[in-house]
Order: sequence, then structure tokens, then C-alpha cells
Amino acid sequence: MFLFFAEVFVSGVGLMRKNKSRFGVICIVCVCVLWNIRFATKKTSQQPLVAKPTVAARGCEYGCDCPSTHGKQFSVTEACALVRNKTLLFAGDSLMRDLWTTASLFLLKNEGFDAQALAGEWACMACAWKYLEPAGIRTMLLKRGFLQEYLTSQESVYTMHACGARLIFRYGRLFSDAPAWVREAQNQHANLFVMSHGILEMSDYNAKTKPPWDTWLSTFDPSTTVYMGAHYRNAEQSPKPYQEVARTHQGNAKIKEWTTAVRARNRLHVLDPYNITANLGPHYRDTDDGLHFGYWVNLQKFYMILNLL
Repeated sequence: MFLFFAEVFVSGVGLMRKNKSRFGVICIVCVCVLWNIRFATKKTSQQPLVAKPTVAARGCEYGCDCPSTHGKQFSVTEACALVRNKTLLFAGDSLMRDLWTTASLFLLKNEGFDAQALAGEWACMACAWKYLEPAGIRTMLLKRGFLQEYLTSQESVYTMHACGARLIFRYGRLFSDAPAWVREAQNQHANLFVMSHGILEMSDYNAKTKPPWDTWLSTFDPSTTVYMGAHYRNAEQSPKPYQEVARTHQGNAKIKEWTTAVRARNRLHVLDPYNITANLGPHYRDTDDGLHFGYWVNLQKFYMILNLL
């Protein structure tokens, strides 16, 4: 290809010298234009599939539904500096898993791994594994050593490595799995342990059967443990079979009651994300069911955690 361009260029110069032919000028101009196009195309094709993030990299650059917020916003660089060389343990249900996933993938943008870009049309729901897994993102995370999994019939523990930190997620239920959570925090030497109750778990308790708050809270180390309350649930967006329970046994009144109960005992630091979703309304796009929200909502919850570091 190079020889072809060189031959045409030399011929054009020759024509110009002999008779000042316009055809020679045209040949030279065409060669220059074509060569620049070829070089630019080649350069573009050599760029990595996942580029380094922008300074913000907060998800809105993918067209996500990102309302204005008055809370502290962190860049990836700032977040990495806060978590570096630390171990953060997350324990709870699927809501806590979404938070852990978002926190991990946000930090991994600093490593040049942009899961949102790889998720394509599901970029705004990049906290949900039902979208990440079909896109091949779990496989990529495992191959590159970012993700480690410990899965048995009794335990499900996931560790993500990002920014020189370890972010660990452990499935479990608030009361029955509390001792296992405490052992995990001790064994992993967690600098910060973030846990929460499960939404389904709220149905196990009512006015007659109260949660064992005092017994349960006494098992945790208040110097490193943080309780993350649940966000507002938009029952209107719940699938019809679940709308009744979304308004009652697993509804917002119960969510507020449980967060208030933990705060009233004044033993653990409590983070309350309720208002993050309270004003989003029934037309908010980035949610599957009015309970599991997308990347942006979970990132706001991670910002709350970063403010503690």
C-alpha cells in the first residue's frame, strides 16, 4: 500500500515539473488526503475497547436518569484515594449486592475497565448482574483478576479488587446471619463493615413479633460497622402481583420504622438513603421494579459511605 501511494506521489511531482499539469497537483493532493484518512483510521482502530474514564464518570454520560443532587459527589480519582489499601465489607440482600457492585465498578473505571460501556443498552442498570452476566462482564472480571468468588452450599462471598482496595460482598439475612457476618469482618480485617436488613426479612416481623434489635446490635463493633437503611420504595412501579406487599409488609412505613429503630439505639452509625429515591416519581427510568434501582441511585449511596472514610 505504501509503495502504491509513493508511486502516485512521484508521478504527480514529475507531471508538475514537466508541464505544470493540474493533473499532477490533483494526484499529490489526493495522495495526501488518502494517506491521512488511512492513518487516522488505523490510529482509531488501535484504541482500547475500554478507555480511561472522564474525571466524573458518574454514569450520566451514558444517558442515565440522573436528577440534580445536593450531596457530595466524588470523582473516581478521589474515591480511589479514599479506599486505597482498605477492605470494605458489604453484607445483606440483593439491595446491598447492587450497592457493592456499583461501588466496585465505579472504582474499576480507574483501572480502565468501564462496565457501563461494555453493558451497552443496559449501562444505566450496570449494577444488576442479570444484565452484566449476559454481556460477558462477569467472565471479563474473573479473567482479569478483578473478581474472586467463594461459593458453597452455605456461603456466597464475592471479592472485587480495585484501586488497591478489596470490596467484599456476603449474602445473608440480618438476624440469622449476624454471627457469620461478624466473623467475616474479623477474618478479613475489614476497615469498614456496611450491612443492612433484607426487604423480604421485614415480612417476618410485625406488631406482635418485634425484631431482636438489642441482642442483634450488641454483636457488632460500633467502631467499624455502619448500618445502611433502605431507600424509598416506589410501589407504583412494582409488578402487579407484588404491589400489595410493596405497600404493606415490605413498604415504606416499615422501611422507615426499621431505620428509626436502629438509630434510636444509638449504637451504630446509621446511613439513611431514603430520600435519594423518595422524590424520583413513578416515571423514573432506571429501575426494574421500584425497589431495585440503577447505577446512579446506588452511586449516591456509595458517596454516603465515602464521606465516612
